[in-house]
Amino acid sequence: LEYQEHVSEYGVHWNFFFTLAALAPLGTLIPLYQGIPVIILIGYQFLLSEHGLQEYVENAPRVCEQTNVLCDLFAANREGMLGCIGYLALYLLGGIIGRDCLWANGVRGGRLFLVVFFLWFVHWIITDILDVQVSRRTTNSAFVVWALAHNCSILASLWCATRFGNTVPPIFQAVNRNGLLVFVVANLLTGAVNLSINTLEASDPMALAVVFAYLCAVGVVALLADKLLKKTDSKKVD
Repeated sequence: LEYQEHVSEYGVHWNFFFTLAALAPLGTLIPLYQGIPVIILIGYQFLLSEHGLQEYVENAPRVCEQTNVLCDLFAANREGMLGCIGYLALYLLGGIIGRDCLWANGVRGGRLFLVVFFLWFVHWIITDILDVQVSRRTTNSAFVVWALAHNCSILASLWCATRFGNTVPPIFQAVNRNGLLVFVVANLLTGAVNLSINTLEASDPMALAVVFAYLCAVGVVALLADKLLKKTDSKKVD
């Protein structure tokens, strides 16, 4: 299908589904203690910054000097394989934040906002003080903390919307009740965009317009499906 994917994103053969498959067993084996993902992330960043791992990921050839199948496989897919380390830390930290800030009764909003401020502060230290720039290619510490801060900020905003609005917005309920359909439609639309637009060379305004249209389309499908589901349920009751 000529699906657009730059080799520097995950490597030659790797994709994000492989990363998810690797994280599933690891995430269940490692307990959710705050120190474990932090140690993993610090150790990984130390290798990236002080032992040339960042340079290797960005500039090394896709084959090894000596012919070796396993070495060549790793060199060809180093972004995806090494990125699993950063994503593992992200997964574990996300689980800890969810446990302590989302599912803990009575303290959700306060703890979540504290986490948001703390994460943005840590991100500022990493990027401005330590000069470690965000790299999704290596899933380094700056990227992991940015991803956590960004997503926690969105969760805090949603918490405010539901807390002070006293009602859950219809779009939230629609997506929640039709999760499988929304997931399938979202993936089909993602494929349609990649097959119809040269995403690798799209300008920023074009990218924003496509994302906006994409979100509107997914939201409309969720609302229509929820409306249809309610009609079906009401007929069954009658």
